[in-house]
Parts: sequence; structure tokens; C-alpha cells
Amino acid sequence: MVETFGRSVSRIPILANGLPGEKEIIITMDAMPDGVTLDPFGRLYICCYEPSLIYRWSEHNGLELLVHDKDATTLCHPTSCAFRGDDLFVANLGRWHITRIANVLRYP
Repeated sequence: MVETFGRSVSRIPILANGLPGEKEIIITMDAMPDGVTLDPFGRLYICCYEPSLIYRWSEHNGLELLVHDKDATTLCHPTSCAFRGDDLFVANLGRWHITRIANVLRYP
């Protein structure tokens, strides 16, 4: 679960009886997360609306900065992302385009 104004990403387990468990904050950051996706390796990609950046998170490596566009031109207030093959496609609310980040899955 993305909490934009809480500047965090949380998870809520589904218990054996089908009810939700307690919310657990897994990441806090100095950015405003908006959309997330998972890769085949279980790593979470987090699009941050402000500043214009994308983090990658895993249990093993923690939070890593993947891309940051300080000028908000190529990546401009990213909101959602999805994979096609090894490439990550990102929607930009601050502009009119979709950004393609090539070969993301080829890098550890």
C-alpha cells in the first residue's frame, strides 16, 4: 500500500482466516511515493511523484535509488510503472509522455 503523504509503503498481510492483519510500514522515504510494481525477482519499484524519481526496494538490498531526474523533463512526476520484458515503462503526470527505462532487469 502506497501512502503518498505518509511518505511510506506498507503491507497488510492476509491472515489464514481471510481477514487483514496489522499494517506494517516497510519503507519510509524523503519523497512522495505514488505507484508501485514488482519485478520477477520480488523487488518493488516505487514511482515518486515529488521529487521525480524511482526507487527499487528489496528485503536483501533495502531502498536503492534507480533514477532521479532533477530537472523533471524525461521523468516528470512519475505515477505508475509496468514492465515489458526487461524494460520499465513509466507514466508521467507532469508531462504528456511515457518514459522507457531500458534493460532494468539486467542490472542486479
